[in-house]
Amino acid sequence: MRFIYLLFFLSFNIVLSQDCDFILNDDDYYSIKKIITKRQFKKESFEDRDLLKSDLVKQISTSISVSSTLIEFNEITGNKGNYYESVFEESLINSLGIVNNPELLYCKSNKKYFVIFRVPVNEFENDLYSELLYRSHNAVANLQSIISNINSIGKLTSNVNELKKELYYIINGASIISSSSVIDQTRKDVLSLTIRSSIKLFNSIEAVSIISFDTTLRTLNRLLNESYFSTINEELQMIDATKLTSGQKMSLNNFTKDFYLLLEAHKKNIENQIEKSIRKKEINQCNEALVLYSKISFYKDVRVKYEKYKRQLSMKVGLARTNLSFGINVGSSFTPFQTSEAYDLGSVQKSINLNQLLPSFDVGFKHYFFDPNKRFGVAVKYKSYNNLIENNDNTELTENPFINFNATQFGVSVDFLDLYYGPVKGLDIEGDFSLFSLNISILRTDKLYYNNPGKNNFLTLYAYSDFMTNMKEESFFQFGIGLSYSFIFNRTNKYN
Repeated sequence: MRFIYLLFFLSFNIVLSQDCDFILNDDDYYSIKKIITKRQFKKESFEDRDLLKSDLVKQISTSISVSSTLIEFNEITGNKGNYYESVFEESLINSLGIVNNPELLYCKSNKKYFVIFRVPVNEFENDLYSELLYRSHNAVANLQSIISNINSIGKLTSNVNELKKELYYIINGASIISSSSVIDQTRKDVLSLTIRSSIKLFNSIEAVSIISFDTTLRTLNRLLNESYFSTINEELQMIDATKLTSGQKMSLNNFTKDFYLLLEAHKKNIENQIEKSIRKKEINQCNEALVLYSKISFYKDVRVKYEKYKRQLSMKVGLARTNLSFGINVGSSFTPFQTSEAYDLGSVQKSINLNQLLPSFDVGFKHYFFDPNKRFGVAVKYKSYNNLIENNDNTELTENPFINFNATQFGVSVDFLDLYYGPVKGLDIEGDFSLFSLNISILRTDKLYYNNPGKNNFLTLYAYSDFMTNMKEESFFQFGIGLSYSFIFNRTNKYN
């Protein structure tokens, strides 16, 4: 228990006195007072000691370096003068020195109760001198290191501003030491010489810093004139505006405004180019514009729009996976391929007779898997047959029951071949018949004129053959030629 009390009194020498003015006017001490409650006075239980210690340091030695208008809003009074808490556009407020082992005293004056913090002048100024000498030697070493290792504008600017704060601290502290009666002149001269060396080195670096920033700004303006927006953005990210002087900040803000105005105009111009190229299916021009657009992906919604434009381009000029076709066909009438003796189809021609033509129309849907250029996929087709068209050239004609029927077929598409199968509906003869169809593409206009198959709607000229059977003994076939027009969609640019 005695050890605890000993530590307490070493840290805070508590003295009770009723004469506050006598304590405050003692020139051997720096002191500050704060009003407290009667309860705190009686119990000697003031708790905010760290805060009062900080206020004592400010009271002793606060120095303010100002580069713009001062706004004063509070004044604190102590026995060694006044100091102000202030706000500036750019300022440094340095509390100098450290208060070690302050005395804590309680006193009463005019029916008010106070606590007083104080530290001996001799002790404080000797401690401050030692600290300033140490920090000034470090400042010289750091400044010399910076001069020999200047390698980037960003680092240089940052170091200058950090060292500026350090030098403000040292210089402001030296102003206290210079008027001190505790520190002898020899020691003052040693500190003064070290500080002068620091200031000389700092001034040379600050000059380089200003020149470096001006060079950077000129480079940025040149890049802006040449529309190197991405490079400018990267350079701006490397500049810490909080490390710049007020003049440099103003110059940087003016440049930034110009940068974003021109960037916005550049963005809109590229967007207009892209949209126009997509409408006209100008692939090369659109891709070139997209490359430029990707370089400003850091700005606003450009990244999202870039992906949107790529999808739109794919829809316009990519290879189509799917097409919807409408076709008209003209073929021979259906002719028996194999007929049983029991089934009388005497009304059906026993050989192909082109004097009877059977027209039809169809609607088809195809979807290609993998690379659409390979043309491998599935297909579905609805085909409807009409009445026979007869060419009366005195040839004996017979009636044919294979008219006015339809079939819904499913199949596969492989390159220029399409194979379909499906049930037949609407025949006037008994039995369940199915229809097999084979289409062979002869000519496609997207290959002939555009030399770019799969990217444009196209006409197809094809030959076909239909084979109808009831899967027993009756089979019939026809052949013909057809023309279809295909609308393509569901594009992809994966295989461009």
